[in-house]
Amino acid sequence: MPTLQELPVELLLVIIAYLPLQSLHRFRRVSKFVDNVIHGNEELVYRQAASLHAYVDGLDSVDPPRAERRSPTYPFTDATSWKQYCQLCLDLNRNWVGQGSATPRTYCVQNADVHRIKVDEERGLLFTSHETGGIIVTDLISGEILWTLPENYVRTHAHLEYENGYLIFDRFDSDKEVWRLAADFHPSQTPPNASPDSPQRVASLFAEARYSNTSHGHLKPWALLTTTQPTFAYRFSYPTLIVMSMDTAYLWDIPSATLTQTIRDAEEPFTHNDGDGDERSTISYVDVSAHHLFICGWHELRIINRSNGTLAMRIPSQPIFAITRILLSHERRDAPMVIVPLKAQALPPPQPSALPFPSFVAAHVSRCGRHLVAMLADNRLLLVENFERVIRGELRIAEAALEVNIALPVNAIFISVYLAYEFGRVGVVTTSGVYIFTLDATEHLLIDPAIPPSRNSLSLGLIRPSPAAESIPPQTSFRNLAAAYLPRLRNKHVLVNLSCLQMTATRLYLTWDRRRADILEQA
Repeated sequence: MPTLQELPVELLLVIIAYLPLQSLHRFRRVSKFVDNVIHGNEELVYRQAASLHAYVDGLDSVDPPRAERRSPTYPFTDATSWKQYCQLCLDLNRNWVGQGSATPRTYCVQNADVHRIKVDEERGLLFTSHETGGIIVTDLISGEILWTLPENYVRTHAHLEYENGYLIFDRFDSDKEVWRLAADFHPSQTPPNASPDSPQRVASLFAEARYSNTSHGHLKPWALLTTTQPTFAYRFSYPTLIVMSMDTAYLWDIPSATLTQTIRDAEEPFTHNDGDGDERSTISYVDVSAHHLFICGWHELRIINRSNGTLAMRIPSQPIFAITRILLSHERRDAPMVIVPLKAQALPPPQPSALPFPSFVAAHVSRCGRHLVAMLADNRLLLVENFERVIRGELRIAEAALEVNIALPVNAIFISVYLAYEFGRVGVVTTSGVYIFTLDATEHLLIDPAIPPSRNSLSLGLIRPSPAAESIPPQTSFRNLAAAYLPRLRNKHVLVNLSCLQMTATRLYLTWDRRRADILEQA
């Protein structure tokens, strides 16, 4: 058998192309010859590694990805070499699975009553609505306030949606205001439909006069959307805004401000009396993809076909029998901060929920429209990979779905608070803590399933069947799920009041009442 030195360099480079970054570093130390080969072909070697780890698409780029070719998942446009680019991407993935570090930063210190958050990291902008009203645009780098709409104009606790330069928020009368970043705004392109009204135009003039020293982060009124019925939930996934009334879904194309579709009877008219005599809609959340609507109701999650407005699938809020379940569990009851890997438990048949009316809190569909994540009020997270398998009748929901019971410690009762889903990661807030789930931790050769996480890391590890459990069925969704948690954010009295969680490719943004947390910790 020939030695490494006897192999042609071209053949050795082909072999190296199959080595992940973690092995590449160790392989360089095999011999001086190997180290010289890698050093002499460093750009090719690390460009191949970037392709192997799916940091880029293909190998057609000679230089590290520039702004015009950047990946939304790895937005590192200032890397000067392929080696540096690979290191940045690897460090980012390690941080997300709890193998690295997390550095906190605080925004809106002077306007701490933040209700909703939206982020545009590409343009360096943070949009916030507030409990007392108003909207503030903050520079992500400097923390400077760039532009505002005042409290007496934007309602208290306004909900925010933002994508591709369009900001949407609601009025008390259910109308939706659409504003567009001034950098993208061209008067000749303003839509003829749903024109902004006089209050929008006046508010814009006052804002421009107040922040006349720069145009960065400024917005201009784009449209005013009205419906004939009161609405209870809305969600913007560019270019479509879904607005939900008691039983009707309205779909708007935001660039043209046109109502493109109205789907009636999308939800069964059902109201819940909360004890004060007023009946309110039980629709808690909606989402939209190119082909489906997703409606979270009191008793079930409904998936509606956009093509014909018919019901495609329904998932009940009550526990589904025979579903694959995993449990986040402690190794020792007396050490609440010692976390062990996720374990697939041999759970008994589902018992009645601890909550009187378990309901869906939120549901999100992936950007590709294939995968679904949903969170229920009783601390359950439901994951469905390629949910159209169920719609087509290839699998039952109990066979396809994976359910995560977020209960730390096992016998405690916690409440679900917030859900986010972006870039193959799911962010979850319950009254037990803040968790990050990477849906496929082996996709980028990031985690070796045979190696358990370090006790000093923030990682909860990969799914591992417990000795009493059977192996996880092959059709189960996201069998390479990994989890991590955020340290120091574990005060249930503060977590229950957390009002927003947002994920980007590189950061997690959430509201946090620092004053209340400090008081409770001191007590």
